[in-house]
Amino acid sequence: SNFLDIPIHLPYGANIEEIEAYVYDTNVTSNIEVRLYQGTLNNTTSVGLGSVASSGSAGAQTLTYTLPTPQQVANNSAGFFIQIIYGTTAGDTSVGIYGVRVKYSLTL
Repeated sequence: SNFLDIPIHLPYGANIEEIEAYVYDTNVTSNIEVRLYQGTLNNTTSVGLGSVASSGSAGAQTLTYTLPTPQQVANNSAGFFIQIIYGTTAGDTSVGIYGVRVKYSLTL
């Protein structure tokens, strides 16, 4: 398969505001997409909260998605994860990920 799911561990009450993905794309026809999901703890339901994707073959890129409304973390009822979909086929090395940053705020 050509995707990867990565759980996000944030403090209870944090407000997720933005995702920033550091990617490379050297292929005109293959792209890389980074998605943010919120899912139930038993993993039966997940909701896409936003995504960013490369386009073309610009090489190293920074892709940013700002959530229209921050999503509050409630670890007792739901979790969050990043899904990375890379290339058009498994093993495509013309696209890749360097890292993902999740921007959040927390009031103490």
